[in-house]
Amino acid sequence: MIIAIVTLIAVNGVLQKHGTPDNQPFAVGLFGLKVLIGYIPLITCGYYLIRHRQDLEFFTRLQVILILICCILGLIQFGLVVTGYCPDNKGLPEHLLLRANVQRKCLVGGALGYLPAENFIRLPGTFVAPWHWAWFLVSGTFFCFATAFSDPKLHWRLMGLVTLALVISNAIVSGQRTAFLASPAIVILLLVATSHISRIKRLVVIILGMVIFVVGTWIIAPEIMTERVDNFIGRWNADPPAVFLTKQTNLSLEAHRGFLGNGLGQATTSARGLGKIRLIEAYYPKLFYEIGPFGVAAFLFLVTNITVLGFKSYHQLQDNSLWGYGIIFWIFIVLISYNPYWYPLDTDPVAVYYWFLVGVLFKLPKIQQQEQKKDQPEVYIPD
Repeated sequence: MIIAIVTLIAVNGVLQKHGTPDNQPFAVGLFGLKVLIGYIPLITCGYYLIRHRQDLEFFTRLQVILILICCILGLIQFGLVVTGYCPDNKGLPEHLLLRANVQRKCLVGGALGYLPAENFIRLPGTFVAPWHWAWFLVSGTFFCFATAFSDPKLHWRLMGLVTLALVISNAIVSGQRTAFLASPAIVILLLVATSHISRIKRLVVIILGMVIFVVGTWIIAPEIMTERVDNFIGRWNADPPAVFLTKQTNLSLEAHRGFLGNGLGQATTSARGLGKIRLIEAYYPKLFYEIGPFGVAAFLFLVTNITVLGFKSYHQLQDNSLWGYGIIFWIFIVLISYNPYWYPLDTDPVAVYYWFLVGVLFKLPKIQQQEQKKDQPEVYIPD
């Protein structure tokens, strides 16, 4: 935080001397500061709002309900687009044909793109842009899995499984390779990490459900599955993640100036309405460009401490259900903390989930202590 504030004053403050009505570097810096550390207080909110086990279960169940509603709307949006009820990108200027834009908004959400002739689809779901929808699906995978395998009530576990299937369905049809690849991979990772691999019945149910869905979709709509797979392979070959990250890192290194960076918010896309920014589409190269090597080191120190403390927190848990919640939340925090691809920590609702779940994870040992006190029999002391 200190480095960020120093950068705001020393770098953005100096740039403000050359500011114009259309380019306000200090305002950009304030917005960048909000994006970088503005949600950190949610750690305290998560710690104190989740007072006991009932609050924890209410929180995760509420998330599943919200994800369920969003996924149903997302599939309806997909149906409206592919059936022609909502117009595709035909008739737009050439530079917009293969881009999502708000002119093709359909039912819910914002910028949407669909051009079947070019095997192009980008759905925003209930969010403003396809990227936000993709990362919502990725984060939603964790909540659905947590409810499906750790909730004490059978009907909520079933709802978690159903919603998880809908999340994967949306990941397949959304046109976003991040969600298409990450959501199924996360399910497999969590099955192994939470030791549910030994629970044969549940494992068979979820794998069988996924297989039936994929095969059923391939039989009913083979062109959709073929398009999604071809699109994924084509985009991967055109711009492999390793090459993409290398390009973004080199771009940041070449444009970097000074040990305090180029100024807060100078590569934050959501601040573009306040001034000129540079587009850097990978999180740590973006941080390096904005706040320099010391800022990146400080942020890594912060998230590493959170990761270590979170690990110690869930390792104290002996209750199987709480332990399941704990390890799932911890894996989510680890993946987002060190994720170099794009910038989910700049994106709602992932940033909100991240900092809030840090507080929840730290609270789990206290919740276990509450449960243990309830289970202890009261000792009667005769007069």
